Amino acid sequence: MDIKTIISITLFNAILCLSQYLLQQNDAKTGKIPLKGSIIPKSGGKKFLYWENFLVNTWGGFICLPMIALGYSDIKPNIVYFLIFLVIMFISTTLKLGGGTLSDHKPNWAFPDDGTSLNAMLHVSYMSAFNGMGVICVLEILRNVFANKPVALPLYFALGGSLVCIILWLIDMDRGRYERLPIQEKDIKH
Repeated sequence: MDIKTIISITLFNAILCLSQYLLQQNDAKTGKIPLKGSIIPKSGGKKFLYWENFLVNTWGGFICLPMIALGYSDIKPNIVYFLIFLVIMFISTTLKLGGGTLSDHKPNWAFPDDGTSLNAMLHVSYMSAFNGMGVICVLEILRNVFANKPVALPLYFALGGSLVCIILWLIDMDRGRYERLPIQEKDIKH
């Protein structure tokens, strides 16, 4: 892996992270999302969260995801990996969009109260692509291990980045970043 690849991946990823942040700032200025820290109506006092309130977006986005992309860029492309990548992207996108649009979803920077946003589309595409890359990197590591071949160093970085991202996501979960809203009486079907 050469330095140009490392710099290119890191810069491209930083642009994607900053794009999400800047879209969020624009949505706040134009009133499409509430002010940071605003209390969500009928939420029991839960605050409206912005992009930077999620560890998986900040630390994960700027550090871990480039590590995954570096490992992915070191893999020789093949049709099987490409198809697996597409399936993982589809599943990830479906789960993220589905979860973000449920009636008990706690509104946030990407999925405001009225459903999805341009930022949600960018974020979901971005994260789903990295989910696919992470799975392919793990599969490549396993393929090399079972074939008794050496595993390239960038794949270990990708594995580390994937594991840290999962840990950050779990911390975000533990901190209530993905809580559901309480079900309102009107939402209960009799």
